[in-house]
Amino acid sequence: MKKFEFPLSRVTKWSIQKLSVEQLALLRLLQELADLDQRLLELREKATESQMKLQTLPVVTGYELQTLVRFMHSLVQERDRLQPSRKTLFAKIERQRQQVVAGHRSVRLLENLEVRRRSEWTLELSKEEDALASDLFLAKLARESREVTARSAEL
Repeated sequence: MKKFEFPLSRVTKWSIQKLSVEQLALLRLLQELADLDQRLLELREKATESQMKLQTLPVVTGYELQTLVRFMHSLVQERDRLQPSRKTLFAKIERQRQQVVAGHRSVRLLENLEVRRRSEWTLELSKEEDALASDLFLAKLARESREVTARSAEL
């Protein structure tokens, strides 16, 4: 019997490569989200730091308060500008996760199919080997029987 060849092995390899690409895309999106969250954290820290600095001053002038208000307003605007991007990223991440799950499912399906086909091939190979062994055994018995018959005839 010829060696085992899974006819869909190229499809399996392609599915694995596609899954890797999808996983990398997901990682890239997750990194974007982490960067965005870091930027939002930095904005909160700047706001807190500015307020703390102002509270440590012995005397606060109107100019300093006005500067703080403008700075806080700019931070709020920056945060408001980044929040929609964050929501969009969450939606992209969810879609990409679904792609990765579908890719895993596809690869697992192909791998399970290959395992099933390999076990069927192994079973057929075993049957073929058993049949060959039986044929050889019967041929040996027939030959031995002929030899015994030939010797009996000689006597």
